[in-house]
Amino acid sequence: MTPLHDEPLKSQFDPDTTPDGRYFVFAHTQAILSVPIIIRDTSTNKEASVPPGTGFSALRSPCVSHDGARVAFAYA
Repeated sequence: MTPLHDEPLKSQFDPDTTPDGRYFVFAHTQAILSVPIIIRDTSTNKEASVPPGTGFSALRSPCVSHDGARVAFAYA
């Protein structure tokens, strides 16, 4: 098993993948109470980030649509 990142003080949770396995989405702690959603393309290893709002906010429970075109998530 290979970790998704080499930063031990950051956590990744609530993972989901597209049916073909190309895209992997997860919540990722960046700082205290700042949790964006990360979308990783496993074929290129590139990432996109959906940042949380200002203040104490977090995006949680990302879920990829069956066709891989959309990501839904909760905002807290």
